[in-house]
Amino acid sequence: IRTHNLTDEMRANMERFSITATGTPDMYVTFMEYGLSVLKPGGKLSYIVPNTWLKNTSQKDFREHLFSKKLVKSVHDFMSEKVFSTVGTYTAVVVCCENNEDLAYSQKEEGDWVTSNIPYEDLIEGETWLFQSPKNQALLKTNRSKEKTFGDICIVQNALMTMRNNIYLSAAEVGVEEGILYDAVKASTFKGGPARDKILFPYKTENGIVSPYSEEEIRTSFPKAFAYLLDNKEELLARKRDASADWFHYGRSQGVALLPSKRKIVFRQHLSDSLTNMDVHILPESTLVYAGWFIMEKEDSGYSL
Repeated sequence: IRTHNLTDEMRANMERFSITATGTPDMYVTFMEYGLSVLKPGGKLSYIVPNTWLKNTSQKDFREHLFSKKLVKSVHDFMSEKVFSTVGTYTAVVVCCENNEDLAYSQKEEGDWVTSNIPYEDLIEGETWLFQSPKNQALLKTNRSKEKTFGDICIVQNALMTMRNNIYLSAAEVGVEEGILYDAVKASTFKGGPARDKILFPYKTENGIVSPYSEEEIRTSFPKAFAYLLDNKEELLARKRDASADWFHYGRSQGVALLPSKRKIVFRQHLSDSLTNMDVHILPESTLVYAGWFIMEKEDSGYSL
């Protein structure tokens, strides 16, 4: 349960937990912190949780805490396998206790579970924990030795993070000005054709450069949009957002400067037994992406979309 889906009371309670209150926490991580806080000496804590805490930037402080105390005994990572048929979460079983010298990481490889014992001294405090089996480590080493990487030929970027999608995506329904609305898609569910969503984009593009509107600019140029934002000001102020972001801007600036400038590729990131082919779609410059990933051309790379 992400913070933007919580009530004000729940968010206030989560603020009591100093480690997981940073960034954009998910409630399950707060439960992990709480469980560790009441663990008796010599006790063990086992949770079935999403596996996103291993790699999300927002859980950097939590990983640092686990690292410094050597609290994780094992991680049983189901990777992209859907363990629960009616739930879209990617799952791991984590076991925590005190005084571990290494971490046992298990994942499936060609149908069999493979376990790697990783010494804590090999982990980097706070860094993303991307554990791999010996076979996958060899594959990664081979890929990294190649002359050209994926990042050399294109830009791969996270979608917009408004931190309140429901507000920015509902603006068109109340009749705000067209000039501040852009077509928008969710990368993981888009199936081609015209974009079905519109998103309020409180930024301007001049000479190819994207910059944020000031409060006065929106008030005078888009009075209906400004009134709508004012109606939602209390909730927008409740977000955690970049220090440079005003109350009506998006919570994070990622992707803002890139999105309106070029065509982009979007796709579903995960395949499954029922979805074995990856459908790729090219979006026009004026279409924004509010969830998932997108790919753009890189200048002088020699590759086109």
